Amino acid sequence: MSRMVLMVVKDLNNLLNLFRSRGYSVVEGTHAVLEDGSEVGTWSIRQGEEEVAEVLSHYVDTHYYELMKLPSSAGDSEIIDALMRAELRGIWRVPVEPVVLVLRRDELESVVDSYRDEYPSEEAREAAKHYLERYRREVIRELLRDVLKPQDRI
Repeated sequence: MSRMVLMVVKDLNNLLNLFRSRGYSVVEGTHAVLEDGSEVGTWSIRQGEEEVAEVLSHYVDTHYYELMKLPSSAGDSEIIDALMRAELRGIWRVPVEPVVLVLRRDELESVVDSYRDEYPSEEAREAAKHYLERYRREVIRELLRDVLKPQDRI
């Protein structure tokens, strides 16, 4: 039986690496960059060919941090330079709302129940704070409200 869990996470890469460290493979799925610079992504947690969990997250990352430091008048070359700096620094991801986990195996509950983390860096904390103060879009909550609300019958 599947169980959906909402989880506060400060270091998405760390959460994904936790599954890897337990012998699961992590396969990145769909991904979108939103107009506010935040991102939404999905990951499939697999054991062999079987999908045992799914992760859905709305987050900011190293790219967002580099871009938020640019003036609004920045040109294409400055934006490209900022994105290249982000790639060179290594990518961290910080969720800006609770992460959705769909667990399809009971033993995964103990893995996520014991999970604790911190921001991967001061820059990550700064980027999350910037996003939450400036935009605070609740993409995941809106999606869950739409999916979980009673459907009208025709």
